[in-house]
Amino acid sequence: MHASSFFGYHSSYCGENIGYNATPEGMFSSWMRSSLYHRNLLDGRFYEIGIGACTGDYIDSKTTMYTVDFGTRHQTEAPAPYIIKKL
Repeated sequence: MHASSFFGYHSSYCGENIGYNATPEGMFSSWMRSSLYHRNLLDGRFYEIGIGACTGDYIDSKTTMYTVDFGTRHQTEAPAPYIIKKL
């Protein structure tokens, strides 16, 4: 089971953009140049979005990783916000 299913999303209406080692603006520009990631950003089937960024050590180097998750819940399911907070 994919994690998105746990939150009420179905695989046919989910998308994800990932990347690392860029400024937020640089990451967005990179996604806009990618045919797959660009398509996710403009896909009219997606009505909800989750955005994450984390800076830490990766292979002994300070790295910022980004993810943007897109989705649409099944019509019969009520949207339920879920917020992950850094502890």
